[in-house]
Amino acid sequence: MKLLVNCSNIRGGGASQVALATFRHLRNYPGNSYCILLSPDFKGYIDPASFPGNFTFHFLDRHIGVPIHFLQTRKILAAIEKAFGPDCTFTLFGPSYWTPVSPHLMGYAIPHYVYPESPYFRTLTWKETIQFKVKRFLQRHYLKKNADFYHVETEDVKSRLVVFLDIPPRQIHVVPAALHPVYYDAAIIKKEIVLGPRTPGELRLISISGLSAHKNLQIIKKVIPILEKKYHVNARFILTIPDNLCKEHFHGMDAYITNVGPVSIESCPSLYEQADFLFLPTLLECFSALYLEAMFLGKPMLTSDLSFAHAICMDAASYFNPLDPEDIAEKIYTLKTDERLRKQIIDAGHRHIHDFPSNVERTQKYISILQNII
Repeated sequence: MKLLVNCSNIRGGGASQVALATFRHLRNYPGNSYCILLSPDFKGYIDPASFPGNFTFHFLDRHIGVPIHFLQTRKILAAIEKAFGPDCTFTLFGPSYWTPVSPHLMGYAIPHYVYPESPYFRTLTWKETIQFKVKRFLQRHYLKKNADFYHVETEDVKSRLVVFLDIPPRQIHVVPAALHPVYYDAAIIKKEIVLGPRTPGELRLISISGLSAHKNLQIIKKVIPILEKKYHVNARFILTIPDNLCKEHFHGMDAYITNVGPVSIESCPSLYEQADFLFLPTLLECFSALYLEAMFLGKPMLTSDLSFAHAICMDAASYFNPLDPEDIAEKIYTLKTDERLRKQIIDAGHRHIHDFPSNVERTQKYISILQNII
């Protein structure tokens, strides 16, 4: 099989981690030939010389999603596809903004379009709402036009994508997410991030996340005074956002918030070790690897009472209304004081983690789908 793997639209984050893990495990299929298209974000993260001869890498100078470079980048991709002559094209996550000649499997992971009931949309201004509707219209067009088949990470997203794109269920395949290999390999875990000693009775809640509006981290500012005054909980929230944003949005809250800045995936296990609970008040997700990480490491989870979270966590989390600081504070206090509940959540997480594939199994599933498409 000649496979064109398209990552020309990826801008870091979880998608890039999935891509890097997938490249690693594609080596297990030496009978195939791979042509890998990479966005500028991958420069410095991949050494083509470390891959066997059946891999070819093309590093692009620009992202295809940038309007000013849109047409030129599409021509580059079309020329590479023509020269390589793939049996199939695999865009890890869409939209690709480009329609290959070969059969095309595209990943879908944009929660905004398939969870219209999310409370996130109640937080938008009228101007932001209009901008979102325009973007949704344009991206729906490209998502439907550019691909023949899709893969998603949960059955819940599949059922919703059927409705959003108005396509038959047979065009959508479910490939569950996998825990990053770093959690299985102690040799590559970095230990350099140290949070320091705890204050007496300190409860540490970790949120490994950016500060995008749908992540809802600013609710923390309303939760802290309730925890302190009503429940007398000495809470410290561990954040991983850029320092300038922390100073801007959480000014004067150093007594309650420790920000370590953006961290590599290799440093995450050490942060979890020093925390008590995972705290994820997100309003929109197709999937969050944080849920799997907390399950694997035995950290109780507090997260939003929304369908995407239930689809992944089931009974392995304590759920709250993500826009109600009173409810959030109450759920934190309950989990802190109820040892039996903590054990139930941890035990459920240890059971559910086995429902998800390894990275090797996930790549195997991708290959199987691509072969069936061909």
